[in-house]
Amino acid sequence: MELKKLICVAVGHRWKQVHEDSETVYLQCRRCGKVEPLADRPMGGYMGGV
Repeated sequence: MELKKLICVAVGHRWKQVHEDSETVYLQCRRCGKVEPLADRPMGGYMGGV
């Protein structure tokens, strides 16, 4: 495993919003590049309840 991925596992990802299509908002980690659909993340908190 890369160091960046180990850091993300230890302290959590640093998400930024990326729009990959018109329907779905995705979050991408600035550190390791992992991408997840926003729908899979709990709403509120980090994103401010967008």
